[in-house]
Amino acid sequence: MQEKISSLSAYVSGWAFALFGAFSLQDWMSIVGGVCVVSTVFINRYYKKITITSFINL
Repeated sequence: MQEKISSLSAYVSGWAFALFGAFSLQDWMSIVGGVCVVSTVFINRYYKKITITSFINL
């Protein structure tokens, strides 16, 4: 059982390091920036919907 766990962790860490090494720091910052933009759009839509429904229900 221990061999399966260590083998799985070796594969997972190997793939993670390969993924991290595939992109430069500038690439990672672009990805993080894109995720922040998309999440901000959805958060703003959620709160705008709440605001509009609260004004309609007055």
